[in-house]
Amino acid sequence: MIKTFLMFILVALIPLNVLAKPKVLLIESYHSDFFWDIDIVDGLNSVLKDSVVMLNFAMDTKRLPEKDHHKRAVMAWNYYKKTKPDIVILSDDYALKSLGPKFIQTKTPVVFLGINQNPRKYIPLHKNITGVLELLPFKRMIMSLKGIITKKDPKFLVLFDKSLSAQTILHNTFNSEKSFNIAGIHGDITSTSSFNEWMEAVQNAPKNGYSAVIMGLFYHLYVGNKHVDSSKVLQWTTKNSMVPVFSFWGVSVGKGKAVGGIVMTGKIQGEAAGMIVKRILNGEKVESINPIAPNQGTIIFSRHELNRWKINLPPQIKMRTSFID
Repeated sequence: MIKTFLMFILVALIPLNVLAKPKVLLIESYHSDFFWDIDIVDGLNSVLKDSVVMLNFAMDTKRLPEKDHHKRAVMAWNYYKKTKPDIVILSDDYALKSLGPKFIQTKTPVVFLGINQNPRKYIPLHKNITGVLELLPFKRMIMSLKGIITKKDPKFLVLFDKSLSAQTILHNTFNSEKSFNIAGIHGDITSTSSFNEWMEAVQNAPKNGYSAVIMGLFYHLYVGNKHVDSSKVLQWTTKNSMVPVFSFWGVSVGKGKAVGGIVMTGKIQGEAAGMIVKRILNGEKVESINPIAPNQGTIIFSRHELNRWKINLPPQIKMRTSFID
C-alpha cells in the first residue's frame, strides 16, 4: 500500500503537459471522406501511431463554391486558436495559401504537404514552417504510356478541371500551354469547369485522333451551378471512353476506374509529413528541416482494367508495378 501510495504521489507531481500526448491539428483543404485525404491520414497514422492526439478541420473546398472558401479558412483559423495544438499540418495548396501567412506570425511549428506550387509563392519559408512537395511525374508517365499504347505515334488527351491545384499544375508542368511534345509524343490539354464539355471531350477522343485519355483533377466540375460528385465523373469517364483512361493519382485507379499509371498517392505524402512531425517532436528545430519531395510516383495498374482493354505491360514496367483489382 505504501509503495502504491508513493507511486501515486510521484505521478501526481509530474506536470500534466508531460503526461499528455502532443496535439497535432490537420487542416485539410478538402473533405475527410475524400480518397486523397483518407490516404493522407493513413500515411500520418502509420508513422505517428498513438504518439499524438490527432485533431482535424476540413475546409471542404472541392465541394463548396469558391465564394465560401474564405469563410472556411476563417473557421479553420478559429479552430486552431480554440484547440491550441502543438503542431499544425496544412494539407494541399489552398490551406497553405490561405492560412500560411497567418501561421508565419506565430511560433507554432507547421508542416505542409501535397503542395503543387512552389511554397514560396504562398509564403516566405519561415523558421516555423516546412513540409512536403507533391511533384507530378508527368514526363515519366507520358514516356511510359508510349510503351504501353502500341499504336504508332500515339496521341494523348489530358483532362483537368479548373481548380487552384489544377491551374498550378498546368502552369508549373506545361507552362499553361494547351499542347505538349515530349520525346516525340504529342498531347493536348483541356481544362474545363463544365461537365458537359468534359463528357464531349471524352466522347470525341477517338474521332480527334487520341489513343488514350489521361485524367488529371476532376473535382471541380459543374452542370450549370450544380457540382458533380467526383465519383460520378470518374465512373462516367471510364465507362464511356472508347480509348483507355489513365490517371496521375492512385485514388482514380481500379476496377471500373482508370487503368493505372505512374501515380501520386496521398499515403506517401502523409508518411513523409509524419516523419517531419516526429523530427520536430524529438526536438529538431523546424528551421533546420528543408522541404522535401518524396518518391515521385508509384506504378499502379488495375488487373481488371488491363484485361478489359487487352493491354500487356512491357516487362520493364510490369516488374516494377503494384497491381490492384
